[in-house]
Amino acid sequence: MYYNQAMESPSKELVELLRGSENTVALTGAGISKSAGIPTFRDLDDGLWLDRENLRWAHRQTYDKDPQEWYVKFWQLYGTMRAARPTPAHYALRDMVEASVVHTVVTQNIDGLDLLAGTDESNLLEVHGHDRVLSCTDLQDCGYFIRTEDWLLGSNHGDPVTCLRDDKPLKPDIMLFEDTGVPSDIERNFLKGQPIIDDAEVLLVIGTTLEIRAWNQAVRKFGDKDGKPVVAINPNTSRADDYARFIIHHAADEVLPAIRDQVIG
Repeated sequence: MYYNQAMESPSKELVELLRGSENTVALTGAGISKSAGIPTFRDLDDGLWLDRENLRWAHRQTYDKDPQEWYVKFWQLYGTMRAARPTPAHYALRDMVEASVVHTVVTQNIDGLDLLAGTDESNLLEVHGHDRVLSCTDLQDCGYFIRTEDWLLGSNHGDPVTCLRDDKPLKPDIMLFEDTGVPSDIERNFLKGQPIIDDAEVLLVIGTTLEIRAWNQAVRKFGDKDGKPVVAINPNTSRADDYARFIIHHAADEVLPAIRDQVIG
């Protein structure tokens, strides 16, 4: 059975479901950070991928072809993300983690707003990496890395972003499309995501269109397995609706605080 929930008061069934779950997992996407001023990727009004040049930038082959040119757009996005602050949705998730209502936040975002909101690292999985570290692209023989902010202290946005050991390009610890060269900890986090979702009792899918194949498949598998409940939270329709028991077409900033207040209160 599927429900389109009104946000003034989450249904009693949803509240009781979350209160009774011992392992609720939240899978979040770009929509949870939209009100912080970070553009989404596929929204029809501000999606970065609506611009073909931005979409090209998101592929590893574009970085490999000209890292210096690739960084022009990265620094723009990095500045936007560093200026952003957590949203009411981020804080509500943090509160639900602290209250053991949500066990793990699996985020596709690289903006670090969950950490800034205070979500404990042990309950957070950044499956596409993050922008806080730059690593040498010679992952096997070098292994050099530096905090992004530390690199900027001695350089500026126009300087070549190269390794201090072997002068090879540094790359942020983020996973681009068709990216097979990421630090081992980022790869491990990506691979951990699906088992964590598989083991959940309830899955909250928040602010993501589920266009990334790995997460679409993970949510579909979860919803099909013994009919386990998926809660889809997005202002617009998304692929998550296809697998959801509860469909909530409202912004995460409205939905998550309302759910937190009902479940914890």
